[in-house]
Amino acid sequence: MRQKHLHSWFLQIPPISNNNKKHLAKKKEKVRQILRAQHCGAYKLDGEVRLKLIFWYKMDKYKSRKKFDLDNMIKFFCDVLTGIIYKDDNQVVKIEAEKKCDNFLEGISIDVIK
Repeated sequence: MRQKHLHSWFLQIPPISNNNKKHLAKKKEKVRQILRAQHCGAYKLDGEVRLKLIFWYKMDKYKSRKKFDLDNMIKFFCDVLTGIIYKDDNQVVKIEAEKKCDNFLEGISIDVIK
């Protein structure tokens, strides 16, 4: 089956993780608002979805952010995308994710593939 690249976002926010429960609901809602504004509510996908997530850190912050586990960051964004991009996070059948450093760039790159 041929995969279809549906949409990409780059959120200019520091990478966020589920590992710190304090203010988690507020963080999720803030990211959902950003996504809704960029996505414009065009669709909620049915069926299988694949995600590619890249968590970009500025080089000077990377050492202090290593404590963020990649699996917790993935879970955070799978939860946030639910109800905006897809109906339920159980639709996600494949995830590619990585942490990267850059001298200037900080944020999250999200690609949705059907």
